Amino acid sequence: TALEKMLDGKQYIAGEAFTAADAYLFTVLNWAGMHKIDLAPWPNIQAYMGRVGQRPKVQEALKAEGLIK
Repeated sequence: TALEKMLDGKQYIAGEAFTAADAYLFTVLNWAGMHKIDLAPWPNIQAYMGRVGQRPKVQEALKAEGLIK
């Protein structure tokens, strides 16, 4: 819930700029799927994951790790 509030009105953790903190947060939040944790109760977190997940370098890393095709 704290993270949900922190992301309210922001593109990224620190505001409008993507930082190393976002790379780490995306990685940790991505584990939610592996642990069958539904992020639906937190729409800001879901939107954040979508934004970060669509970044070209994130897509490249996910493909290199075999997490997506």
